[in-house]
Amino acid sequence: MKLPRTARGISAMILDISCCADSSSPNRAGCSQHMHQQKEENTVKTNAKDDGLARDEQLREVEERLLQQLHNAKSLFEIENSMWELACFYSRTGRQEIAFQYVNQLLERMDDPGRAAECYLAMGQIMEQVGDYERAIEFYEQALMLKPATRQVAYLVHNNLGYCLNYVGRYQEAEPYCRTAINIDPQRYNAYKNLGVSLEGQGRIGEAARCYIIAVHANAFDQRALRHLENLIENNKAIITEINDIKEQLENCRRAVKAAREFEDENNGST
Repeated sequence: MKLPRTARGISAMILDISCCADSSSPNRAGCSQHMHQQKEENTVKTNAKDDGLARDEQLREVEERLLQQLHNAKSLFEIENSMWELACFYSRTGRQEIAFQYVNQLLERMDDPGRAAECYLAMGQIMEQVGDYERAIEFYEQALMLKPATRQVAYLVHNNLGYCLNYVGRYQEAEPYCRTAINIDPQRYNAYKNLGVSLEGQGRIGEAARCYIIAVHANAFDQRALRHLENLIENNKAIITEINDIKEQLENCRRAVKAAREFEDENNGST
């Protein structure tokens, strides 16, 4: 998707439009008797198709409601809030180009640098969604130039910029942005993971391992840091000379992730 270079961005895609959630999965329970197997498979396919049609209809209704909400908006707050919701809706439903257009209109209305930084942040996120990491870097850099006004936006801009620089192989450049994100909010885990990727890309294996370990224990529900740690250890056997108890720490990380997964399974099973 080719988007205009003058376009702007939206704020962290924080808005949650619960109506956009995936509909429940069709019941795919198997039939133990072979003579009923084909009939059941056909029923499952029909149910899946019906669920898809129902979801499409639900999304159309949400879209129409949001468009009508914007049409009826009177105050500046109502108009901008409606535009944000539409941008979020289109982003979440795979229509990033339309989301981009709404965000561009939003930024053109803004004269506050802090709010403009939020727009550039979100546009960087949209660029990530369409796989254009170089453009995402440009938007995050624009956001930084405007000096984000809130802790959350400042964290996200620095963290996301570090992530994108890592993605395109600019590991050394990514490091200071990841460290700044950690300084802004040391309780959030993702910047530790991204710092680990940056350090690993620079060949600083022991430091990278420590960052992955911190990230796992900060949020064991996200398994990406554990995978990074496992791959790093597998590809760098000599790390044991730098971190003597690395195997023990790896097992501790695995136990933490397993416990988090079991907790999720238990809670999902109870709903």
